[in-house]
Amino acid sequence: QLYTLSGNAVLGAAVLESELASTPESSVVVVGHSMGSITASAIAIAQALQRPGVTLVLESPAFLGAASSAAPKPAAPGRVTLLALRMQRALIRVILQLPGLTYSKRFWEKGLSSAFASMDAERFDKQVLRYRWPSLCRGWALGLANFVTARLLGIAEDGQILRQLVEAVRGGSLRVLLV
Repeated sequence: QLYTLSGNAVLGAAVLESELASTPESSVVVVGHSMGSITASAIAIAQALQRPGVTLVLESPAFLGAASSAAPKPAAPGRVTLLALRMQRALIRVILQLPGLTYSKRFWEKGLSSAFASMDAERFDKQVLRYRWPSLCRGWALGLANFVTARLLGIAEDGQILRQLVEAVRGGSLRVLLV
């Protein structure tokens, strides 16, 4: 489950549980941004089953699946699919590790323009500079390649979590604030 959103939710829930062990009467507020909204939602849903009054705050949530109750559970990928995804992951790593590509200002401007669409030019330039810093880029290609591959296998997972989220809100066990 490495690099999957549900795997991240398991890890996040374990950290939250260890914190709540010392303060069991604490209220729980789970915050998620962008792709982290899916992980935060899974954590909040699990917490809402165990304790009342859980609040979930989602900023710019990036759910890619639909909350349809008719959505079938995805089948496990076959050997050919897994081989194709491994090849894709290797290709992504090679492309991202091309000399100078990830340090190029144009590379980051194009890549970040959709994520920071409403940001003023000066702040956007600062974000581009931060992503270009070699200390932030060193070794990240494998993680990004693994994440993209895991997302391609887990898009249906978004719909399942979104469906559970809708049910928890309708049942009154979870409050959600969208920002």
